[in-house]
Formats: sequence, C-alpha cells, structure tokens
Amino acid sequence: MFDFEINTTQNPLEHHIRAAEAGQLDPMALMQAVLDAQIFLPVRDKYNIGGLQSSDKAELLVIEEEESGLQVVIAFTSPDRARDFLRDFPEYKGGLLTEFHWLLDRLGGGVAVSLNPGLEVGLDIDPETLDGLRHLRASAHADSGAEQE
Repeated sequence: MFDFEINTTQNPLEHHIRAAEAGQLDPMALMQAVLDAQIFLPVRDKYNIGGLQSSDKAELLVIEEEESGLQVVIAFTSPDRARDFLRDFPEYKGGLLTEFHWLLDRLGGGVAVSLNPGLEVGLDIDPETLDGLRHLRASAHADSGAEQE
C-alpha cells in the first residue's frame, strides 16, 4: 500500500491552503481554489442483501458540534487523507470524489464544512463563508453568462 507523510502537501488544494496559512495567498484566491478543487466525501455504506444499494442518495458524514449544535460536513482533500479519521466511523467505507462546488450546490444554509479534520493541512469553513462562496459562484456564473451573449 502507498505510504505517505501525513504532514506533506499532496495536491494543489493543499498547496493553496499552506500558501494562505503562510500569508502568500489572499483569502479570496484560497476560496476560489476551494470552489474548483476536487474533494473526497465519505459516504455511509448502505447495502442490502445482494449488494444493492438501498438509496440513490449519498449519506455524507455529518458531525454535530456538542456546544453549538452546528452540523459539520466532513470532507478530505483525497481518500488517503480520510483513512485514519474514518477508523472511528466504520460504516463510512465508500466515498465520492467530486468538486467542492458540487457539495456547495447541495448544502443547505447553517451548515459548516471541515476539510481534513484533525490534520495539519486542513480548513474549517463556517456557514457564513459558505454563503460567501455561494455568492462568489453565482457571480461567476452570471459573469460567464453575460460574456456568452
């Protein structure tokens, strides 16, 4: 099995996170990089007899913060990053590789996202920042639509 150093950067999104932490990348550029990045979302394994999935909807890993009650969707920059964290959640054996904006388009308000929780290279995105990302994405779509006319 491929072994890697847990604290090294493995992909462009992780490089962007590190650059922002070092003050070498402004927050808006980081958020744009997050929007366009591929992420891994753990999905609950819900199989019935015969290996058929019981639902056509993915059940993402969501943790509720004890003090605030805030729901936090757990995501990773790669499947390798999820391995240790998911040992505590054995029912999440599979996952989706998708762009962050796919998740953003499907999340309701008042939810946060934790990217690489517990790892040195990670990012917690609060509900207000996610709202800002939705606005940024909507503005980009509006601008691209105006350019095509």
